[in-house]
Amino acid sequence: MIEKLTLFTGVLLLCSASGALASEVLPSSSTVPVSSSALDFSFAPSSTPLTLADIVKNLSAVEAKIKTLSARFNQTILIRDAGIAQNVRGSLKYARGSRFHIDQKLPEKQTVVSDGETIWIWRPSKKEALEMELAYWAKTQPFARGLLDFGHYASMLKNYNIKIIHNSLAPRGMSGYRNIELLLTPKSSSEKFSLRLFFNTRDFFPIESDFAQKGVLVRSHFSDIVYNIALSSAEFHFEPPSGAQVFDERTGKTN
Repeated sequence: MIEKLTLFTGVLLLCSASGALASEVLPSSSTVPVSSSALDFSFAPSSTPLTLADIVKNLSAVEAKIKTLSARFNQTILIRDAGIAQNVRGSLKYARGSRFHIDQKLPEKQTVVSDGETIWIWRPSKKEALEMELAYWAKTQPFARGLLDFGHYASMLKNYNIKIIHNSLAPRGMSGYRNIELLLTPKSSSEKFSLRLFFNTRDFFPIESDFAQKGVLVRSHFSDIVYNIALSSAEFHFEPPSGAQVFDERTGKTN
């Protein structure tokens, strides 16, 4: 049987905190023909102090604008009890409907593809592919809970107690903007973790997050973000290469 992969990559950032998956589906031969400029995602500077309600409102406004995006990511994973530290790097493409394509470069090459219903994890060094339902994966992966979801900011924020723990003026050259850090903790007493979001009020996009649970810290950072690029449906479809060993989590079978 194929070794099940515990994946510490940007894919972990795409799962809804509520576990819900969007129902929007991209036709098999279509593209998402959208485009926008950076100005479309810029907020005007303001000298008025921001309330928590203002922040949530603006985060939701950003969510409504994002149809697709591409970015690079860098994650640092610290498992304190085991003395393990790992750095993960790669790039991703995302479209509404929990569709994503991730190319992990470090610590080993992996490709992760989701069409919104099924997720594939391809490990070329072993010629192994793991296939499973995205909803099942989201529930069983501990680091998938509570992390950023590009398409579900509004619903995510409803599931947390939210506190502003840092609010400072941005560096010179960004007059009127502020750097914000939010601390989010689950409203449910059965869940024990915390999530910190870091962003600037110029675009309200959380370019960095810290997820902490039971001695584990996952710090994620995004760069080179491009919003609303045209993406083909082929980006979110995966066919195992010839000769690959495939394990289907749904059936428990290996081909």
